[in-house]
Amino acid sequence: MNQNGVPFLQKDELSMTMENRSLYFSNVGFYVVAMPTYVGGFMALGWATDDKNLQNVNIEVLGKRFSSLEGAFMYYNPEIHKASFALPSFMKL
Repeated sequence: MNQNGVPFLQKDELSMTMENRSLYFSNVGFYVVAMPTYVGGFMALGWATDDKNLQNVNIEVLGKRFSSLEGAFMYYNPEIHKASFALPSFMKL
């Protein structure tokens, strides 16, 4: 995983990362997180793996994992986790 910039302003960074990582991994993508201190409001984070199953973890499994975490979460929950991987149209490569 890595930081990949603000997608509104740095789309070339997404394309370059996708191109470079695709040489080494069969499954490459991005997710977004709300980052109100950044211009554009979103930060793109990149990921890469050869295990395609990691991209399709269902909400029940995420819920089970989440319930084992300690502490209170004001933002993060299994639904936010799953939705973070749904990219806006301007980020789809």
